[in-house]
Amino acid sequence: MSKVSSERYTSYGSLIKLLKASKSQRKEKRATKTLGVVVGVFLICWVPFFFINIVNAVCILMNKEFCQVGFDLFFYSTWIGYMNSFMNPIIYTIFNTEFRRAFKAILFGKSGLCRCFHKQVLV
Repeated sequence: MSKVSSERYTSYGSLIKLLKASKSQRKEKRATKTLGVVVGVFLICWVPFFFINIVNAVCILMNKEFCQVGFDLFFYSTWIGYMNSFMNPIIYTIFNTEFRRAFKAILFGKSGLCRCFHKQVLV
């Protein structure tokens, strides 16, 4: 009898360990995916800015006025880089449920930024 119960305990213990391991692996996989998206968006947003600045610096050093980057291209590449800061909360909201919950609490909570959406109770 004790042999059967110890086998059962070992089986349940192994099953619990397996379930915990798979849950942590899923969390790790989600975190890796989120990190990949964040890094990818960062590169998409900031590589044009740095490329344009490097090209402009080389043109200035070589005294080649015809290859210098215009103001518009510099301006837009800078703002595309700034858009990365706008995209990060959106990415985290899409990929992370805990962040989504906290973000909603900040925006729509009782003391949140968007208090106008709450019904006011008249006393």
